Amino acid sequence: MTCDLIAPHGAGEMVGVAEKITSAEELVENLIEKGQKHNIRHYWNYIALRQQGLPPHGGIGAAPERILYGLLGLDHIRLTKPWPRYPDRKIVTPENNSLNTYGNEELERLVQKYELK
Repeated sequence: MTCDLIAPHGAGEMVGVAEKITSAEELVENLIEKGQKHNIRHYWNYIALRQQGLPPHGGIGAAPERILYGLLGLDHIRLTKPWPRYPDRKIVTPENNSLNTYGNEELERLVQKYELK
């Protein structure tokens, strides 16, 4: 379940509320359905966290840049950023080719069932 507060004048989503999925299998199925099977390793720690018993919960997030952009009527949202932009900067993450199941049988079953790599 989700809910968003959309700002006028094209500022977009200012506040969002969502209930989190708690089933590891449902998360994997949703990622595969959305064409993200090849990127599953980017989400794997989040999936594993769900399997380890994180309680059901929701979340709320506010976008201060979008709120300022909407309230001040600025020409571009980048004018609201409190830090400089570095277009050539790249964030490099270490390559890890295997999914760590942390010895959890349910995670191992998901890896085999969906042929995850």
